[in-house]
Amino acid sequence: MRAGWPVATLPGPRRHLADITADLDAGLSCLWLVPEELVSRGMADRLLGELSDRSDSVVLPPPSGPPVARTRVWSDAAESPSIPPPEWATDKFGLFGRSARSVDPVRLTPVESLTDRLVALVDAPRTTATDPLEALVARGMLGGRVLILRAWERGEESGDVGSLFTRLSATAKAHGGPLATRPRMLVAARERDLPAGLADRLDPTTAQAHWWWGAVGRLDTAVVVTTYRPRAARRNHSGDLVERVAIEVLTEVAGPDLTLAEHLAVCWDGRITTLREQLDKLTYDLACPPVRRTTRRMAGFRPPAELRPGWEAGVVDLWDGRVRISPAAPTHGEALNLDLLIWSGQNRALMPVIDEHRAHLERVVRSRASMAALAAVGDNGPDLNGETRALELGVMAQLVHSRSVSLSRGDRNLLYELKRARNRLAHLCALTDQDLDALIEVLPNDSG
Repeated sequence: MRAGWPVATLPGPRRHLADITADLDAGLSCLWLVPEELVSRGMADRLLGELSDRSDSVVLPPPSGPPVARTRVWSDAAESPSIPPPEWATDKFGLFGRSARSVDPVRLTPVESLTDRLVALVDAPRTTATDPLEALVARGMLGGRVLILRAWERGEESGDVGSLFTRLSATAKAHGGPLATRPRMLVAARERDLPAGLADRLDPTTAQAHWWWGAVGRLDTAVVVTTYRPRAARRNHSGDLVERVAIEVLTEVAGPDLTLAEHLAVCWDGRITTLREQLDKLTYDLACPPVRRTTRRMAGFRPPAELRPGWEAGVVDLWDGRVRISPAAPTHGEALNLDLLIWSGQNRALMPVIDEHRAHLERVVRSRASMAALAAVGDNGPDLNGETRALELGVMAQLVHSRSVSLSRGDRNLLYELKRARNRLAHLCALTDQDLDALIEVLPNDSG
């Protein structure tokens, strides 16, 4: 069961929907391609409802009747040897010297085509025109309208969907007029609901494709995390910093997987030693082949072909400029580099704190160090622009160790712990729970 977070309320998805709306307002038809997972849990329908909430929209209804079998196409068995004829269609007496006929596989199609439903929807008068869609556009009966279709509706045929989309765009373009007054179409679909390669063959002057790829970003994950995260049990300065680190780590680990973000926000206690245990408790039973872990940067506007099955299942997405595979996704046995994700979250949370206290210690050291002592560690005062180079934690520790500067026990302990934490983070090493506890222990009470 995947979480039902109201995705449409998040800033990233809202921006994604706004981009589609802007193209529709500019007179372009749009293909909106979403993963299977978004459709199966009803979120795609809710998002499409947001897009459909406009005065010029016309929602094409689903077929009025149940799907029926397509008219059978008969052929000589000799011409179609790969399709065995049913027993009743075989000439058992050899009067014709061959099997009588064979039949194409039966497929279910709607009682009415999309064009039929469109004509009925706008209550168009009867016409003898061979192309009803051409007649509708020529008479201006669709002028300025946005036709909206859920291509995953029961019984829709990909060829019928693709035909209506391309023909409407081409017909409207042929009749001319301002873009904003032409009829256009918004088709919401999974990739399998459309003819193969349709999104690659669009005329950019009349239509655009929008993939649900990179719609969820870091800010969206952080919103989910902070919303579900219970308040820290301790309200002192150390509790605040522990929670700040936990939120950043949690956000980095979950990435675009909002289900995982919600799970960790509720269940994880913020200790590094218990994080993998919580990850193991949430696994998805996915009908998709294993995906290969990658964090490579990706500038494309759609998921690459090799990652498409994982994207359809909702465990692969573009997040913060990189392709991200959910830690809960089935893989080819590659181990999750959890330490790197933890380090990244800790780095975001702790570096501002470390820099703040480094600046405080620098002021203390400069007020107590002689010019000769500073010169001995390479500090020669302001440069030609009047700027003074910052004293790094290692340089200040050297001054204290050589007894060139005397610090209080509290400041000295703070300096050494800041230096230790900074060095670990600089070498891409995550802090352990003990490291973090030691750092928090020496921070002044007004920190965080």
